[in-house]
Amino acid sequence: MHVKKVRSSGMGIVAALVLAVGLGAGCGGSDSDPPPSVDVTGLWTGTALADSGTGAAVVMNATQTGATVTGTCTVEGAPMTVTGTVSDNKWNGTLSADWGMMMYKLTVSGNTASGSGTDGTDSGSVTLTRSAN
Repeated sequence: MHVKKVRSSGMGIVAALVLAVGLGAGCGGSDSDPPPSVDVTGLWTGTALADSGTGAAVVMNATQTGATVTGTCTVEGAPMTVTGTVSDNKWNGTLSADWGMMMYKLTVSGNTASGSGTDGTDSGSVTLTRSAN
């Protein structure tokens, strides 16, 4: 996953849970993708840690319909829009804000999702835990 520092806004560190492989890649599945074996609907909280060591708090509210995921997210309080897909237990997507986009690739196991993210410049890891329903 990626962590991006936004200096002009005073928000501090903004982490990029990159939910997709490219700027918009991973948001639509192909016919050969296996169906979802997990449902990622819920409130997820955790951290994004850049390879440089900078970290940020992440809160994501996701809704899954079929293989499509939508929702909202804040990274260090900065609001973002979530779009993505689930194939088997892989959750890939994009976080979008007026200042840019970030992509992430996560593997889901129960109420834990972990993987990587990038904004095209910086990369890092993401670890999220879903709140009990």
